[in-house]
Amino acid sequence: MAYRDIIKGRANKSTYKESLVPVFSEIVGENEGQGKLAEFIQAGEESLQLTTGSGTKEDFNFKKDLEKALNKFIGQTELSKQWITLMGLLERKILQLRCFRNPSIAYHLLEQKSGENKFSYIVIRAPFIDLYSGKKEIRMYFNKMEDYPKYGTLDELKEDRQFREAATLAIKKQMSDHMLSEGITIEYLEQELTKVQSPAQQRLALQFESEAKKKAGANQSFERMQQRLEIESEYSPEQKEEIALHRANLAQLRNSPAEKDKEKQRHNDKWKQLSRLKHDQSKPSNKGN
Repeated sequence: MAYRDIIKGRANKSTYKESLVPVFSEIVGENEGQGKLAEFIQAGEESLQLTTGSGTKEDFNFKKDLEKALNKFIGQTELSKQWITLMGLLERKILQLRCFRNPSIAYHLLEQKSGENKFSYIVIRAPFIDLYSGKKEIRMYFNKMEDYPKYGTLDELKEDRQFREAATLAIKKQMSDHMLSEGITIEYLEQELTKVQSPAQQRLALQFESEAKKKAGANQSFERMQQRLEIESEYSPEQKEEIALHRANLAQLRNSPAEKDKEKQRHNDKWKQLSRLKHDQSKPSNKGN
């Protein structure tokens, strides 16, 4: 076993930190003319203005190729810029929600004076994404050390579970308020993305969503079946027989709603009787004492 194997063995979910590395967000900047896409186009245009000094026919032809390729690139990206921008917003929304679900909170003290008194304010901060600027942190004041007189240091206070839970609730409230104030919902992004999709892209997206829903439904059905089997494993033999009988009766009475209601009532009465019997049988016996 190597050192890294030991480290892996010690890792757990409590030490997990979100990796906030974007894919689309850096392509289109906050304002027009910003972002990696604009920088790439600007570098290409600057290259076209360079004078190489050779002036050969080959140099001229390759310059024309660069100009042609760059114009094609600009035209294609202009067509897709709205889609890329919306994908960048959707990407940041995903990162926001990941930060909300798994806030990684850091704590520090800030000394401030109020008249003759000096207080140690607790500042909490956590990774978070601003939807428009991409700023990667949120911070807030959270009480004072003086509010916790039985703790001498911040490190001691951080060991208090109730304090950590309260801090987590506070930072998540701040995140929630920030997301709501931005006014961009998942539904809005879905609608706008649909507008810029071609018919072929729309069909592909609908097919993907349909397959994803089927898969999610299958997973939920499997989980429900597992839960049902676990519950039924605790039933008595008489209860299991009653379940089988009830299901068979319902299958036969599929087209008779009134008879089905009677069967359900019979089953409920029988089930209460069998449940009481199972409960009585599970009570400890006092015989021999």
